[in-house]
Amino acid sequence: MTNVLFIAEGGFGKGLGHIRESLSLAKRIKDTKEDVHITILVLSDEHFDLSCNIEVCSDLDTRIVSTNEKTRIENVISKIEPNVIIFEMHVLRKEFLEHIVKRFPNVAYVAIGNLRTNLPRNVGEYVDIVVNYNFGESFESKRYFDKKTNTLYFQGPKYFILDPSLERYRRKNLISRSSLSASHILISFGGSDPSNLTVRSLKALLDIDTQLNKITVVLG
Repeated sequence: MTNVLFIAEGGFGKGLGHIRESLSLAKRIKDTKEDVHITILVLSDEHFDLSCNIEVCSDLDTRIVSTNEKTRIENVISKIEPNVIIFEMHVLRKEFLEHIVKRFPNVAYVAIGNLRTNLPRNVGEYVDIVVNYNFGESFESKRYFDKKTNTLYFQGPKYFILDPSLERYRRKNLISRSSLSASHILISFGGSDPSNLTVRSLKALLDIDTQLNKITVVLG
């Protein structure tokens, strides 16, 4: 049995985006590996049952624990004895990361998220794999190994973790629509947009077609 622990940040005040991201990756892991147990540790000051509020949980044998107490975080890790810990980038404060890696040295560590907007930027010194889906300026995707830190990097939009419900919607939409034309376009890049992709996408769409009936932009 492989024990995988996700550590993500979120809540009803901060939003559930990063938790959903962890759940999406958890589902992919479950689809490819049967003998695995997954726990998601949510760093939050709020206490609630997330499984009742995120429908994807019903498809997974996944336990969700919420806490923001340092001692309890360590207790959860000690109890689960994970083989792999996957950090969502927003929790990667340098002191926290250094402490966990030093406290649990026999674990494989993975960091996922948007590295451009989060510290420490030298995250590769602490983890074994970095999945950085930051689009950058060129939208280039690449995979490389840093020999100095023995860290494997997956970088670019190719490695973005898409919610399974969005994938199902896209497949259904491709089958049902009669043409490639679109009268209503939705633009949303989540809670933050450090690369200003919202404005860039809007300008690009208007350059292509100024006769669009409706464009909806969701910010924040």
